[in-house]
Amino acid sequence: MSSLALNLTRFLGDQLLVSFLRCSKFSLERTKERLDRYFTIRTMAPEVFTNRDPLLPELQAILEAGFILPLPNVAKENNHRIIVLRYSNNLDPNLMTMVNIAKLSYMILDILLREDDNAVVSGVVFWSYCKDCPSKYAIQLTPASLQRYSVIEEKGFPFRMKGAYYSHVPQIFEACYNIFKVFCSDKLKQRMGLYSESNIEELFKKIPKDLLPQEFGGCNGSVKDLTVFWKDKVESCRDWFLKDEHCKIDERLRPGTPKTCSEVFGLEGAPTSTRTATDCRERIERSEFSSEFNLTRFLGDQLLVSFLRCSKFSLERTKERLDRYFTIRTMAPEAFTNRDPLLPELQAILNAGFFLPLPKVANENGPRIILLRINDNLNPNLMTVVNLSKLG
Repeated sequence: MSSLALNLTRFLGDQLLVSFLRCSKFSLERTKERLDRYFTIRTMAPEVFTNRDPLLPELQAILEAGFILPLPNVAKENNHRIIVLRYSNNLDPNLMTMVNIAKLSYMILDILLREDDNAVVSGVVFWSYCKDCPSKYAIQLTPASLQRYSVIEEKGFPFRMKGAYYSHVPQIFEACYNIFKVFCSDKLKQRMGLYSESNIEELFKKIPKDLLPQEFGGCNGSVKDLTVFWKDKVESCRDWFLKDEHCKIDERLRPGTPKTCSEVFGLEGAPTSTRTATDCRERIERSEFSSEFNLTRFLGDQLLVSFLRCSKFSLERTKERLDRYFTIRTMAPEAFTNRDPLLPELQAILNAGFFLPLPKVANENGPRIILLRINDNLNPNLMTVVNLSKLG
């Protein structure tokens, strides 16, 4: 851990420091690593870790909506703290942005981190109820933001994530869920689930129904009372939130190489593994799109990842690009059929060195330069423009 982060631990109370030790199974090295990440992430995500005065109108609106509600009673068999996230018609996307919703959520997680032994020792379970969630929020959930939220939630808080379940999710948000899941660790992926009205009983096997609020058929408090309780609770911690805003790392003073946002959050959250391609392939083929997407089985993992990268890891854009890819190839047979490279007409163009991608690039992430030699190396009597395009 850097001395910068170590110096900031003086701002942590004993309870919070013990929380880090517990989550790290009392390993001093792991505790140091978690503390470093804790302060680094908070410094590099100012959109959710600054301006956290709970009396700000934009945060008051979300508190009054009862969006995030940790429930009072824990599961008897494992003592997990259950947290309900109400993405429903209680939210107004014109007043409550997704950034501020995330900010308020992390404020309440900060309170649990400081005060709730059940959450720290036994872990937390999230249930996101998404019925009637305003569709405008889908625009705000970009792949880059989903990547940042996944890092913050898994690495920025010393909680044991025991489950993240989503129910009644509108179809437009299923793509957001799938993209978010791509960025999560393998361990968390195994603890995530998507549930509809038809299989909601499967959710109750994960979270017993009696542990839900009264409005959802349980006996674990009412949404109305819990909303009032957590609004008062957050407001009572106002002084701490104002003070916490000053606990930041100056990366310029870090010994060795300073950390960057790309290093902490990834380059727009760009995973490139074979597993990522497999996940994407399965999700595309399971989706309710036209039968062209069955053709993705003919694409190698590297090519599928190329489509993902070019689409900035948006599943919807990837589907659109794949549709165009196969459609254009079907409707332009003059350029995409008879492509045996040993055909004389293609051999002539290959021997002429018409289309030459160059070996070196400017830097590791630089573009590939391609040279097209259109001069006396070409014989129009032997090499038609159609075949030049085909070879290109």
